[in-house]
Amino acid sequence: MPYPAYGHQPAQAAALTVTVTHPVTGVVLLGLVGELDLATGPTLDFHVADVLRDPGCTHLILNVSRLSFCAAAGLGNLLRAHEIADRRNIAVCLISNPVMDRLLTLTDLRNQFVTVSSLTAALDAATVTVGDTRWAPKCLVQPRSAASPDRGHPALNLSYQTEHNLFPSMPSSALRDAQPLVRDFCAPHELPYQGASLLCSYTQVVSYLRGVGAIAGHLE
Repeated sequence: MPYPAYGHQPAQAAALTVTVTHPVTGVVLLGLVGELDLATGPTLDFHVADVLRDPGCTHLILNVSRLSFCAAAGLGNLLRAHEIADRRNIAVCLISNPVMDRLLTLTDLRNQFVTVSSLTAALDAATVTVGDTRWAPKCLVQPRSAASPDRGHPALNLSYQTEHNLFPSMPSSALRDAQPLVRDFCAPHELPYQGASLLCSYTQVVSYLRGVGAIAGHLE
């Protein structure tokens, strides 16, 4: 089902309510209450596009802690909001809860978002007195990275996932040179930079799949 154009507000779905507030200058808070799925997602799309048109918006907070249900399509809406904001150099933060945190973890999306437990924590992390301040992830993780000493190593494409995610348009041949720059940036900002060997990466993948399989088995 195609989404309506962003310029036309869809009928407000009864299962999802979106409120827009401005807790401080430059920060927009979207509060989501109800269910986020294929039917209600366009409502979130509309509000995100609407608030991001404001040139004064520097930070977007999505409060998903009061969602009673979030489908896979709803996760897609959250990812799309993040991508649109990122293209406009607007930082995004989720106010989450344990259920949403578990959902993001099971879908391997936890590292795609900065998540906090309250509005106060989100505003504290933003340091909004500085106009260009961004929320920084507490940890840069390379869960599938494999150290490869040579450019021709078959694991090359898995070796610089952090650098690729930070600079998606950077040629792969330049990612190796960017890695020490990223490491040097992380150290003074207390952002642990994590990597893993090829064997360790495969072990993590297998362990993750076993965990998901075990959970699925209990749900049957």
